[in-house]
Amino acid sequence: SFSSRVTVIHKKNGGVGSARNAGILKTSGRYIRFLDADDVFPQNSMARVYDFACQSPNSILVGKTNLMSHEGRIIQNDAYNIPVTDIRSSKIDALYLLTQATHSTLWLIPRHILTPDVHFSEELSLGEEYDFSRKLINLGHPFLSSTEIFCTIRQHDGKRLSRQGKDADYLRQLNQIRQNADYILGCANGKNHPAKAILARRTWVLGRDCARAGYMIAARNHFEFALSLGGREAIVGHWTYQMLARWIGPMLAERGVSIAKRTRL
Repeated sequence: SFSSRVTVIHKKNGGVGSARNAGILKTSGRYIRFLDADDVFPQNSMARVYDFACQSPNSILVGKTNLMSHEGRIIQNDAYNIPVTDIRSSKIDALYLLTQATHSTLWLIPRHILTPDVHFSEELSLGEEYDFSRKLINLGHPFLSSTEIFCTIRQHDGKRLSRQGKDADYLRQLNQIRQNADYILGCANGKNHPAKAILARRTWVLGRDCARAGYMIAARNHFEFALSLGGREAIVGHWTYQMLARWIGPMLAERGVSIAKRTRL
């Protein structure tokens, strides 16, 4: 039994950012971890990582995560695949954390390093992790990689877009991606940093996801920004798709892919 170690907070629904912020304010332990309602902590994962965390009490740990199907079958190991820049020290270049919406369940954050301005945006229904990651980085504490599986994330119906929204929601998320790009480019050697190219390619993938979900305005804007950031190297897909995207543009290429799939059916 967890008895008094567990506190249930009852509050008006304000979205995922509001719920996490409420948890941050109420917590009194040494570390903060987040868990979404449909994801799973592996058994004893906190105990296995605790000793490592205590060796670096001012560092933010970033763990591994597996992806599982709706039925609970593991379909991908180390889904976020964040590069370790120094194997001996396990140090992570923080700019790599800005190349994607780093799932909040990957972090183990020492409670004492958080300042009042480090919180989740309650205005964002998508991409709130982009904003939160920048705030964590601005604290100036190191990020260390742990080989421990911190969380198993459930993927619903094979879809990448985890929460349904509107074009406007995905455009607000794209604005967060733009801010991440500005952050990367504003750092020393940012224009040549690998994180720039990675962010461009992942923005392209998000554009494809938006197109397949029918959010065409958002898709077009994602494609345009990916190209402006990474050029043609940002195009992600089968070589025939890449050629189509270069010749006739990504929106027509996506339409061609959709027609081809329907024809095969």
